Amino acid sequence: MKTLLFLLVFGLAVNSYAGRITVKVVHSDQSPASGAKVVLSLDGGGVTNAVRTGSDGKATVSWSSSAVSGKVIVNGSTVFRGRLPDHVTVKKP
Repeated sequence: MKTLLFLLVFGLAVNSYAGRITVKVVHSDQSPASGAKVVLSLDGGGVTNAVRTGSDGKATVSWSSSAVSGKVIVNGSTVFRGRLPDHVTVKKP
């Protein structure tokens, strides 16, 4: 019983971290940019799957590692670099 409990707790502790960021992409006039492709390049290695922005210009990108910093890339151009906040607004390149 103790072994089973340890495995359950240890498994939850190891797999419990996941990051998520909502990126809002806007045009220079601040209107939402729909259809932009958003990708994260995480410090320490790894790249997320691409997510397209919706009609509101927002895309939510998730990852399952302990990375807390990296780059936000929109349509192939780096638009933000540093510690990844919960949400960020960037101009479409």
